[in-house]
Amino acid sequence: MAEVIIHEGYVDRKEGARLAKAEARGELEAAKRDELASTLQACADLRRHTAMLPDSLGIPASRCWA
Repeated sequence: MAEVIIHEGYVDRKEGARLAKAEARGELEAAKRDELASTLQACADLRRHTAMLPDSLGIPASRCWA
């Protein structure tokens, strides 16, 4: 399984300039990005739903991925 490392404090020059403009206009909260990209969020949702499948069907998980 893959591991994701998040560097919350790092922004590149383009993002820094955008944040500085937003801060000057008082729109800093609106300028923040989502925690996950939409594609990564869809993948996480799919994995979460797949993990719950055996429980919702009432069968042992070992029968689903044997």
